[in-house]
Order: sequence, then structure tokens, then C-alpha cells
Amino acid sequence: MFHDRFATRFPPLGRNRRPESARRRAKPLRLCQRITALAACVAALALLLAGGKSLAAAPHPMGNPTAAEAHPSVHLVWLLAGSAIDHMAASKGGRMLLAGPLDTPTTWLYGRSRNKPPGATPICGGANTAAAIRAAHKPAHLILLDIEHWRFTPVAEQLHPVAAYRAAYRHVHDRRKLLIATPAFDLIRALRPHFHGRIYPEFLRLGLAQKIARYADIYEIQAQGAENNTPLYRWIVRAVARQVHVGNPHAVVLAGLSTGPSGQHVTARKLYQDVRATRRFVGGYWMNIPGKSAYCPRCGKPAPQIAIALFRRLFHK
Repeated sequence: MFHDRFATRFPPLGRNRRPESARRRAKPLRLCQRITALAACVAALALLLAGGKSLAAAPHPMGNPTAAEAHPSVHLVWLLAGSAIDHMAASKGGRMLLAGPLDTPTTWLYGRSRNKPPGATPICGGANTAAAIRAAHKPAHLILLDIEHWRFTPVAEQLHPVAAYRAAYRHVHDRRKLLIATPAFDLIRALRPHFHGRIYPEFLRLGLAQKIARYADIYEIQAQGAENNTPLYRWIVRAVARQVHVGNPHAVVLAGLSTGPSGQHVTARKLYQDVRATRRFVGGYWMNIPGKSAYCPRCGKPAPQIAIALFRRLFHK
């Protein structure tokens, strides 16, 4: 398995016998180490596949060390769709971010973009297992599978998401790549069509995050629908992250943010509060900049300035 190949160079962060207070203080460092290790693994894997070069030849996983020190949030993964990158590039201040603190391997780019930062890590994938398997044959080393209760995911995979992720995971690992699982909470609507309660607790009650995490290297929590309620957002992210790590202690956890989830009005200040409340539980975020489309029919006009304002505040702290 992929983890075994790099276990000696990037050992998993296990428990220790230090006092609880010391463990709490050390947790952010361990999380940064985990992200650093993951980024280095991706770079090392690319080098190995390209020509068998040594691991020592891999570029610094955080990009420019000086930039990383100047911008603490570089230690977080920022996953952005290609369309989000393009919206930012077309907005005031966006190109400066893309050429600066976001030009790093810990910026993960999903899909194509005319304005891709040279240092960003590409991602391929789709909303069904077949798309993820096809993507595994492309040059990208991170493969994303986004199973949701929508027309882009086959009904069979909505009803059996664990089996779908297991099939994709095995194929992706056969290709020596990593799988990003992004299951949506609205899968409850497919699994329990007559359920009318709150989907977040039900998702946790069914243990879906724990079961899916067994077949994921990275797990993204689609909590952006709750981001206008910071206590709720924090509760969801913390609870799902705990469940993910029960299923897979080595998984890196990301959380979703959005400049307008399903058409909701949000502010950069609110997103900043959400990051402050949850960054100790995750290794990064998927920063969505949605616009009205078949993928988000209730969304309005893209709002890249909200994401730009958030990044400015984070990177200049």
C-alpha cells in the first residue's frame, strides 16, 4: 500500500505518553507535519514515476520556506476548483495571491484553469466511480471522488457509497495514487428517503464518515452549508473529523468553505471565524467559489472577492 512505501520516511503521528496539556499544545505542529508529509509524498511519487530519482531530490513540500514562515496559513492545504482560480485571477488582488502565498504544492487545483499557479498540485476526478477510475490513468497523483445526492452520481453509488469508495480506492492505489473522498451529507436523502430530521446527526449516527474513511487518503467534510453558524460548523467538522480518524488514523481531513453555499449570503469575516474555530481539527479547506450551474442550481453570481478577502486576512496575520 502507498502508506507502507513511505512509512519509514514519513511515519504516522501516533499517540504518546506526554501529559494531555502538552499533547494539546503539540497538536497543531503534528498536523502541519502531516500536511508536509503528504505534500512531500505527492512530490516524491511524481519523481519516482518520472524517472526513479531519489526522494532527496524532491522540492521543499511547502514551496519557499521563507514564504511559509511569513504566511502561517501556507501550512494549510487549500483546494480550489479551476473555475475558482479563474474567478480570483479576474478579480482585484487575486493574481497577487495566486502568484504569492497560493503558489505552493499545498494549493490543490481540481480541474483545469488558465491561471494555474505553477507550484500548485493538480487533482483529477469526478462525481462517480467510473470518472475517478478514468482519472487515475491521468498524470495527476491526487484523485477526487465526489459522491452526492444529485444526477451526476449514479443512484447505485448513492445507495452504496462505501462500496463505491472502496472500488475507487483499490483502483487508485493500484496506480500508486491517492484518493480524496468528498461524500456529501445529502446522501442521507438517498439512503433514507423518508427521513425528515437533521441530516448532519443522522450522517454521523450511520457512521458513514468512519466507513468511507477506510478507503480514503484525504477526506473532505462538506460542511459549507453550516458556515453561517460557526458553533454548528465547528461541531460538524470536529465530530466528522473524529469519526474519520477512527476509521483511518492516517487520513488528512479537509473542511468545505464557500462564498455562497446554495445561494446563501456569507462574509469573509464569517469564513475567517469558521477557520479560526476549526483549523485545529483539519489540515486544510476546500474554498468553493460557486456560480449558478447544473452543479449548483440555487447558487447566485460567483463572489471571488469574499475568498480573496479571507485569504488576505489569513496570509497577513
